[in-house]
Amino acid sequence: MKRVDQALETRMLVDAIFKHSPNAKIVVCGDFNAEPGEVKVEAICGSVENTGNSDLRGSVLPPCSSSIAELIKFSQLHLGKGTC
Repeated sequence: MKRVDQALETRMLVDAIFKHSPNAKIVVCGDFNAEPGEVKVEAICGSVENTGNSDLRGSVLPPCSSSIAELIKFSQLHLGKGTC
């Protein structure tokens, strides 16, 4: 639960920056200990599909992993599954 709270706090900061400067360029980096699609990552990304709020369309943070080909996305395999 603590990491979800931290993700929500991060998203609140991102939203505050976008409110003040709608064209801001923001990158959130770190070891989230989460896979793409997990609640922590989704909370930070703020996708319209998850929030149902189309007003947030300009402040979505797409995960970088969505633009990397599956064959080269992972640096190691664990039990046959790619790990970040």
